[in-house]
Amino acid sequence: MKMNKGGMVMKKVLFIVAAATLFIAGCEKENTVDSRGPIVLKAFTEPTTKATLNDQFATVWSSDDKVGLVVSNGANDWYTNQECYIEEDDGAGTTNATFTSTTTYNDTDKWNIAAFFPWNGSGGQVNNFYTSDNNAYNGTMYFKLPASYYGYTSGKSVLPMLANMAGDDTHPTEMHFKHVGAAVKVTLCSVPKGAHSIGMTVANEQIWGDCDGISSSNAGNDSDGIIKFTNPDFTKNTVWLNFPALEEDANMVFLFPVPPISKPKLSFQMYNENNAKIWETKLKAQKNDLNRGEILVMPEISIEHSIKVTVGIISYLLDELHSGFQVHYWGEGIDNGDADLTDTGKIVFKSVGDYWDNQQQEFYIYTTTLPINATGYKVHNGDRWFGLDGSLNKPTAYIFNYSGDKALYE
Repeated sequence: MKMNKGGMVMKKVLFIVAAATLFIAGCEKENTVDSRGPIVLKAFTEPTTKATLNDQFATVWSSDDKVGLVVSNGANDWYTNQECYIEEDDGAGTTNATFTSTTTYNDTDKWNIAAFFPWNGSGGQVNNFYTSDNNAYNGTMYFKLPASYYGYTSGKSVLPMLANMAGDDTHPTEMHFKHVGAAVKVTLCSVPKGAHSIGMTVANEQIWGDCDGISSSNAGNDSDGIIKFTNPDFTKNTVWLNFPALEEDANMVFLFPVPPISKPKLSFQMYNENNAKIWETKLKAQKNDLNRGEILVMPEISIEHSIKVTVGIISYLLDELHSGFQVHYWGEGIDNGDADLTDTGKIVFKSVGDYWDNQQQEFYIYTTTLPINATGYKVHNGDRWFGLDGSLNKPTAYIFNYSGDKALYE
C-alpha cells in the first residue's frame, strides 16, 4: 500500500464479498444441518476485517476468533445469542473461515436473524441484541465499544462488524460481514522492553461506550449501518490496547477500532509495566473524514528509548544555589545515575498548596531524559536532596523547599 510522503494514507475498503476463488473453495464443504446438530456458516468479510490484516487489508482469521449468532425458531417464542468458533482446519490463518456453533439445533429451527463480531468477551468487547416487550428480537443490534482491550497481540484488531445472512431463508449457509466502524493503524518500531499498553485519544469525540442500535438489514450502509452515539460523551475519548509486557524490544502494529470520525485529531501515549509513560505524540487534525470501512494508516514511528522528566525549581532556590541541580535515577537492570538538567527558558506560576498559603509561585522549568527502564527519580544539588522519591508515572517535579521532603509530583 502506498503512502503520501511524510503523511497519512486513508485506505478506502473495497466492498467485495469474496473473490471467485474463495467462493469456489467455500462450496467445497457442504454446509448442511442434520436432524440435530450445530450451525455451520462460512464467513465472508469486507477486506478490513478482524484478526490480522494482510498487506491487501484482507481478513486473516485467528483460531481464537469467535462470532455471535442470534438464533430464533421463527415463531418469536424463543431466541438465543450463541457463540460460534473456528474448528481445527476450518480456516484459521486464512481469509476465509467456517464457524460452527457451540449449541446444536433441530433442522426445523430457524436461524437467519443476524451475526456479529466480535463475540462477547473477545478483547473485552460486548455486543448485545435488543428484545421488545414481547421478548421477540426486532432486528436491532447494539454494540458496546470498550475503553480497554486486554491480551492484545501485534496486528490484531477487534473492529466491530455486522453480517447479512445469505442462503436458504430459514437455514443460511453464509455470513457476509460488513464493518460498522473504522480503524486507525499505527506501526511502532523499537517498542522497548517492558512496554505493556498504548492509548489513543481522539479530541472532541466519543470512541467507546454503548452505541445506538443498528438494524441488521442496514449492514454495509454508510449512513445507517454505522456506530453512532446520540448524546456523545467527549470524556470517553481514549481507547487502550493492553498487551503482555514485552520481554525484549520489538516492532508492533496496533489497530484501534473507532466509530466514523470527522477529521480526527489524534494523540498517543504508551506506558511500561511500572506504569511510567515511555512515549507520547500529538498529531494535527486530519484533512479527511474517517468513514465506515476505512483505515487511517499512520507512517511508521520509531520510539526513542528514554523518558522525559520535567523539573520546576522555585526562583528563590535558584537565587541561593544558582546551578548544579541534577536528577538521580534508578531502575531494574540499569545502574543508578545522575542526569543533568537543561534550561527550557520557560517560567510558570503555580500554587503548591498550604506550604506557601496557596499563593502562586514562580518556577523555572528544566528538562532531562532518563533511561527507558528507570523506575524512580529524585532531584538533588550536590549532597542536598529535594522531595521524596518520585515515581516515573508522575514525571514532573516542582521543587520549592530548601531542604526536606517537600516537592510536588505530577
